[in-house]
Amino acid sequence: MKVAVLGPEYSYSHLAGRNIFSDEDLNFYERIEDIFTAVTTERAAKGIIPIENMIEGTVRESIKGLLKHTVKVNECPSIIA
Repeated sequence: MKVAVLGPEYSYSHLAGRNIFSDEDLNFYERIEDIFTAVTTERAAKGIIPIENMIEGTVRESIKGLLKHTVKVNECPSIIA
């Protein structure tokens, strides 16, 4: 299964992906919108996005993407499918 994550390698999204989907194919994307596009066009089965970060708090691009795209939020609040 392909999982879209916000890169670069060893970012928090990447580390979450490795922890949750250790046996899956993680694909890096530079923009959060690209992760939503990968999931909604079925280039990835799931995606991991940041909802909050330590510097800026709420990640507005993620919230906008959740409002714009028809996706489901799984058990972990930052995983979209």
